[in-house]
Amino acid sequence: MLDWIRRFFAGDAGPPPDGVTVERDASGRIARVSASLRASRDTDAQIAHPRVAFTAALAPVLSAASRWLCERNIVAAQQWAIGLEQRYDVDQAEGRLTLEFEVPPALVLEVQVLGSFDPSDRSFMWSWHNASVQPAMQVAALRARTEGERIGEPTFTTPVQTVSFDELTPLLAYAAQLAEADGVYRAVLPNHTSVFLTYQLPRGAAALPPMDPAFAKLVLDRVHQYDRDQFANDRAYHEGPPDDDGTHLERVMQAKLTIWQRDWVTHDDTWPPDSTGWPSAHDRRRAHQAFLAPHPQGGVLDVTIGDGSQQSVYCVESVGDEAKITDQLIDWGRGFVWPRWPL
Repeated sequence: MLDWIRRFFAGDAGPPPDGVTVERDASGRIARVSASLRASRDTDAQIAHPRVAFTAALAPVLSAASRWLCERNIVAAQQWAIGLEQRYDVDQAEGRLTLEFEVPPALVLEVQVLGSFDPSDRSFMWSWHNASVQPAMQVAALRARTEGERIGEPTFTTPVQTVSFDELTPLLAYAAQLAEADGVYRAVLPNHTSVFLTYQLPRGAAALPPMDPAFAKLVLDRVHQYDRDQFANDRAYHEGPPDDDGTHLERVMQAKLTIWQRDWVTHDDTWPPDSTGWPSAHDRRRAHQAFLAPHPQGGVLDVTIGDGSQQSVYCVESVGDEAKITDQLIDWGRGFVWPRWPL
């Protein structure tokens, strides 16, 4: 429908699709176009691909694979700065993924394609069924299919299937384990489709030096203090009395600003507190993963991965003899996959 409309405005529409009515004037020119709206494709009747559930016997395997992939993600962030890349490039002919950072050098990884996920219809396609994936790039996915055939798991042998993102990620983790990979990278295309790649980290010394334990402790003290006190203010507002005149909110926001001024040093006003969201983004009890990673340009990243897509990444640097928060990275880690188990 949308493609036909674009061609219509370009002057070469061709026959209208089903559900579109075209009215013409006496000269044959199009005078009116109308279309009937359809129900969302998310309804059960509109799902075009089979929904395949894994068997109960696979549950402990997926649980272990999920933990393994989260651990590998942390290693990739701590030793190779993955998560800070600003651009990626996939070369199928060479089987390589190149990650480019703000400061060179780039990181080149050997990769295989597991499959792709289309959020528009919640469908996942294994790469061995995708004609656009070269055969040499399908080896990891074929290994998962072979294992699926051996143990009778249809999730690994069904070419295209309907699945939620949270259901898919443990399967990808297990497929990466079977391929003896170091992790899974999520390459998001302009049309929002995600292509999942297994990767091998370079052998030899890590790109980043280890963190100084003494400074790491200062970082944890600072960020835990900041989130603890901001969380207390968020809770005070939402559990407080009715705020018809806005005075309660004003007091809470002033308290949050005071804490921000205590724990932050920044050259601009990008990150002063501006809300009392609930559930609070400062509630560290909701973190699925939490760890520190060195920043290649200095300082340390404090990373917490929460439910859904929620995450918080503070950059903490040495200011005098203190650790101060200097930035919050909202685009960090888009290539990571963090499976959660149980679902």
